Amino acid sequence: IKATIYLPDSKEKHPVLVYFHGGGFIFGNRDHGLTSFKEKFLANGYAVVSADYRLAPETKLDEILKDVSDVVEWIRLNGQEKYNLDTAKIAVAGGSAGGYLALTSGFNPNSMPDAIIAVSAPTGFSTANMQMADLSVLNQPGPYDIFKDTVVSYGDYSSRMDLWRFLGSNRLALYGIFGFDPAKEPEKLDRYTLTNNMKPGFPPTLIIHAK
Repeated sequence: IKATIYLPDSKEKHPVLVYFHGGGFIFGNRDHGLTSFKEKFLANGYAVVSADYRLAPETKLDEILKDVSDVVEWIRLNGQEKYNLDTAKIAVAGGSAGGYLALTSGFNPNSMPDAIIAVSAPTGFSTANMQMADLSVLNQPGPYDIFKDTVVSYGDYSSRMDLWRFLGSNRLALYGIFGFDPAKEPEKLDRYTLTNNMKPGFPPTLIIHAK
């Protein structure tokens, strides 16, 4: 798993914004989604860390959440010595799927950040009006051909978006993300829901949604 670290032009210790890209957990990479705000944070003395994470369906959500925790833990342990980061001031942010990952960074009390910003992010998953398609469609020629039994963390935007659209149109996106049929095992979704994971000490959180 790789990350790009952008540092401000300052000798002071830098508070940190960790950013996770969106893409339905299936497409995207650390080089997308930062352009609208990165320079503003740098100009105000923040370091910006844009991190990849393993993508579905090759990796399931349980393991993706471990990547999120690992990034925060790595910064806590190494950030000050290597990059002059203020490891007592770490905010995690993201949009869409990345916003959900930002929210989950508060689930683990051993690695939670100091603040969370989630933009247009789901706070859980619903099985309402959802019936999973036949898995046999995955054997048909098409976008799913790019799926290999390997880890993908820096996804080619075009082909991975085609894969996301293919899984979504065939009602298999959640199966690809979780590795089980949520409609048949909805109780398994509870562990991924924000309200079920907000314990005392959960970081201050800003959730932004457009109307």
